[in-house]
Amino acid sequence: MAIFGSASVSGDINNPDETGGLIGLINSLRNGDAVESRQAVNIIEVISEGEIEGFPSAAGLTKGTDAYNRAALKDIFLGKTPIVRASANPNNILDSDFNFQRIRFEPRFGTSNQTFIKAISEIETEESVGVAVTNAQSVTRTITQSDIDAIRITIRFDALVNINQEDGKNLGSTAAAFIVLTQNNGTTTTFNETTNPELRTRGKSRNAYSRII
Repeated sequence: MAIFGSASVSGDINNPDETGGLIGLINSLRNGDAVESRQAVNIIEVISEGEIEGFPSAAGLTKGTDAYNRAALKDIFLGKTPIVRASANPNNILDSDFNFQRIRFEPRFGTSNQTFIKAISEIETEESVGVAVTNAQSVTRTITQSDIDAIRITIRFDALVNINQEDGKNLGSTAAAFIVLTQNNGTTTTFNETTNPELRTRGKSRNAYSRII
């Protein structure tokens, strides 16, 4: 199986279409960076031996349901901050109640017939691309392992800055990438900013910026 991709960067301050609507953010972008790197981590936490009662904030809800899992996040902290704010209604958790975004939570309660957690693996291998991927030059990487069940790609930009040629100001920019996955049987799947919006980045960062796909 092979993966290759390409990327492009644009940011003509005189063209609102190319700047992706960044015109309205010019003042804030001049004063500081507007984007932060986004990475992912899988964590498995064992808190007991045998079956547990569950999460206090989700009491009264049915275990295994989305409502239960969302309410349980009131009792789970990253650092000292709950994933879902303490004042949220456990019977109606809203997206605005989350202190952290893109959290996926799959609890198990220690029963003898529980299923395994798919996203957790004993083996995870990271391979560095090691070369620049540009709009003019794509890069191909081949995966030879036959027992993989997931692929995670990290895209890194050295910076996201567009210099205004008129006044020399450092403004935000827009970057987009696409990835083509080719399987052994010749089947190809293309991922681009239309099918996967996370492949398009808008904002400003004077330092290296990374995000996972």
